[in-house]
Amino acid sequence: MDDPFFAGSTTKSKKQPAKGRGAAEARGPKKAGGKSASKKVLDEHIDDDLLESDSDAETNKRSFPEPEDEEEVETAAEKRLRLAKDLISRAEAHEREQQEAEEVTQEAIAHRLNTDLLEQKGHLRRQLADKLPELEATVVPRFFRAHKQPLTCLAVGHSGAALYTGGKDGSVVKWSVATGKKMIEFAGIRTAAPDHRPSGHLGHVYCIAVSTDEKFLATGGHDKYVFVWDLERAMLAKVFRGHGGAIHGLAFRRNSHQLFSASADRSVKIWNLDEMAYVETLFGHEDAVMGIAALDRERAVSVGGRDHSLRVWKVVEESQLVLQAPRGNIDCLAMITESNFVTGSDDGSISLWDVAKKKPVCSFRNAHGPDGWITALAAIPFADIVVSGSSDGFVRLWKLDNGYRNISTLMAFPVTGVINALAFSPDCQSLFVGASQEPRLGRWIRIKQGKSGVHVFTFPGLAERE
Repeated sequence: MDDPFFAGSTTKSKKQPAKGRGAAEARGPKKAGGKSASKKVLDEHIDDDLLESDSDAETNKRSFPEPEDEEEVETAAEKRLRLAKDLISRAEAHEREQQEAEEVTQEAIAHRLNTDLLEQKGHLRRQLADKLPELEATVVPRFFRAHKQPLTCLAVGHSGAALYTGGKDGSVVKWSVATGKKMIEFAGIRTAAPDHRPSGHLGHVYCIAVSTDEKFLATGGHDKYVFVWDLERAMLAKVFRGHGGAIHGLAFRRNSHQLFSASADRSVKIWNLDEMAYVETLFGHEDAVMGIAALDRERAVSVGGRDHSLRVWKVVEESQLVLQAPRGNIDCLAMITESNFVTGSDDGSISLWDVAKKKPVCSFRNAHGPDGWITALAAIPFADIVVSGSSDGFVRLWKLDNGYRNISTLMAFPVTGVINALAFSPDCQSLFVGASQEPRLGRWIRIKQGKSGVHVFTFPGLAERE
């Protein structure tokens, strides 16, 4: 059907005129009075619109049906308005979420800063011991084997996801806490390298420590070397020489790369792992240094074994405080606060110390029985729980009073073998027990029923991460 729009009453051709330049040429050259001619053509088009037949209109309606409800038709302007409103509402919701998150973050930061301040001043107290009896029934023990020869030491990463162990086979291993599977192993060596550059421990590994950021792992042992392992690249980063005896203890100052090492040569050395350099040597002990510990301040506490002394090394002040034990050889220690710590002796006594007192403020004799040599200790920093290990078949937990002036029995868990290492997870909800058939520094005790590995005791809900 011909389109009536182009059906003029005075024109003979029904062909649609061309647009643009062609249309101008089709209309012919412009004559005088061109405005009238243009008006005439426009009138013809308007007349054609008015003369459109009803049948044609019905046909167009069938081809382009109009919506039944005119309100459902959304114009471009209405669409832009709707999209703008949606955008504004989403932006407002996001802004509210951001404000809530900022408020939560600010509260968390304020709590953390307050906690750090109390820790530095030694005024922080976390009362956790009273929760343990309620959780005893929910304790979940598990065990996984570690090392072909006796396990001697362990450390827990600050994230709580990794555990690090060393053994008499000379190897150092990183384990997954969740699965108990081996993640990285730094194997020991059997013979010294010709170029005197060892790639691993030659002999027993006695001690281990990991930095707070888990960038570096330090190990020491019978070979008199301090090995520093780069955990990010899983490789040996540095070997420190300088000690004249076996390395018995290692400790990182928290939130730093300052490392303390204690040796059988009766000295304590300080190392800076940021520069991978030796700093200084601290002298004072009259016998082999058996262990060392540190928290946040630039100070460390060491025990001297048969010299019956405990020394607080104040690095910045370049001084030391000497505390004397009345009896027994002190073999292990754990720091509770910057001013309070606990020690274990070969006569089976556990002692509480305060830097303001030159003698123990409290001692618990025969903590693991009459022949229970205290072989390992651990404490939750700034809390009231201490754990001890021996060879009597039990790991024992102890409660400290609010002023760290008294110690009392809390509970015990059975573990067969000699306890060589103890550590709490950073969230305080897991206790790691390193057990073996024999002590870490010798073979004067041997329990055949013991297994070399790690026992894990979990206390759900004991404390939240600080």
